[in-house]
Amino acid sequence: MVDLHMHILPGLDDGASSMEESIRMARQAAAGGVNYIAASSHGNYYDYTVQEYVRKFRLLQKELDRQQIPVKIFPSMEIFMNERAMQLIRDREILFINHTKYLMIEFDFRESPERVCRMVADLQQMKYNIILAHPERGKYSGGIWKEMQRDGDPDDG
Repeated sequence: MVDLHMHILPGLDDGASSMEESIRMARQAAAGGVNYIAASSHGNYYDYTVQEYVRKFRLLQKELDRQQIPVKIFPSMEIFMNERAMQLIRDREILFINHTKYLMIEFDFRESPERVCRMVADLQQMKYNIILAHPERGKYSGGIWKEMQRDGDPDDG
């Protein structure tokens, strides 16, 4: 099984605060049948660099291997969408899910359905596959489907 959204890297964001906590999270995931974890730290919301992310990622995978915890982590970031995030994505200054064209994004929970749909459409135009984190939390969630219906099915054209 794959967990696509876990803040497992220690000390980067509001997830694991230490290596010990990261290891506990990995052990719990493995016990629940998870084999792969997207280490999806907040990519542009907390103050750390991609190099710091990579360093913590490598340290954690090394420790998982050393302790023989049967979980493989892969790089990912959860991107808080705004105009600056769009620029970071265009410049490829963030990490995509396992270095693919898949991108995990989230929006301010007060964001309008129109803006959410516009930004997602812009990303899709750039050929990215979107995974929307926490859609249930946003006031926009009910309006996204209505907005998509109004604009027509993107697969029709």
